[in-house]
Amino acid sequence: MWISGQNKYPSDVNEIDFRYNQGTQLRDPSMTEIADYYRRIVNWYVNGGFTDECGTYHYSGHHWPIELWEVLNEPELEHQFTPELYNKFYDAITAAIREVAPKIQFVGGGLINKTIDWVETFMDSSKHTPGTELGWLSYHHYGWPDPNVTDEQEQATSSFQQMDDFILQVQKINQVRARLNPGMRIGFGEIGTILQKAGIHITPGYVISDEYWVWSASVFAYVFAKTSGLDIDAIAQSQLDGYPGQFESVSMVDYRTAEPNARYRVLEMLQKNFQAGISFTTSADEKAYHAQAYRTVDGQRKLLLINKTAQNHTLTISSFNQGQAQICDVSSGSNPHRTEIVQGDEITLTPFATVILIPSC
Repeated sequence: MWISGQNKYPSDVNEIDFRYNQGTQLRDPSMTEIADYYRRIVNWYVNGGFTDECGTYHYSGHHWPIELWEVLNEPELEHQFTPELYNKFYDAITAAIREVAPKIQFVGGGLINKTIDWVETFMDSSKHTPGTELGWLSYHHYGWPDPNVTDEQEQATSSFQQMDDFILQVQKINQVRARLNPGMRIGFGEIGTILQKAGIHITPGYVISDEYWVWSASVFAYVFAKTSGLDIDAIAQSQLDGYPGQFESVSMVDYRTAEPNARYRVLEMLQKNFQAGISFTTSADEKAYHAQAYRTVDGQRKLLLINKTAQNHTLTISSFNQGQAQICDVSSGSNPHRTEIVQGDEITLTPFATVILIPSC
């Protein structure tokens, strides 16, 4: 679809190849080729198969009820995309998909840099083809610790601080939404942390520590807590299965065993405890920990606690005297959260723990 030189594919089908993003000019500027391509993809997964460019039908048997379709991923990084060109892609692709799968909702953006010019251009309906659905905007964010820093505490502290900067970006983007498209929903398509020695490069002999998975999980929980009152509709953790050379440090499972790690377990715990309709109440943000109180739709009170440090911290909880604590920490590791009974008004947060405290009454 892009005009580029002759690409030579690796002889080994298992070799990672990031050279797919060559070219800056479309082969078909009318975008008919692009639209047809995505129409066929959706037909394959939703309508049982597709007819190719030569008139040959290919049967899949798939009839998957796809609800959301994100149009491109981190487009700012590839093909010298501009915000205006992205809008043209979005409009052409969504119109084509709508013809064959009218129930799919569309997610625009998939942004990693999140610059205001991209956000404004996408949210402004006057800069799209009339009738184009603008239901969702998504964007991504990762904590990137300094690769020269090996201390777990320093790596974690850096990532928490970067997430604080991210929250400021979220607030600015929300202001743009309020001005240009108040009804648009916003989701975080990818939230996580990346160790540069376990990203797209394979570092011989490098082993990701058990502590890393735990503090990375707590960083995700921190973003969940910090954005509870910011009218964000969805928060997604990235990614399910990473491996050496393909963002191993972003994975939710161990690529060798397929067993979940602490990042998966914290996401699992959050999903089980905080369903749609929760309301947030009070919060406390300290250098060493973060606390966010919630009330569920059935009136139950829950307190999300996140230890940002590699030390124990004992907290006194006002108006609490008995209950249970669901805990993901270094001790639980890749196992599901453990549950402990808490007596009295004090609880000790173990290093990098994510805890949900539930009072008995």
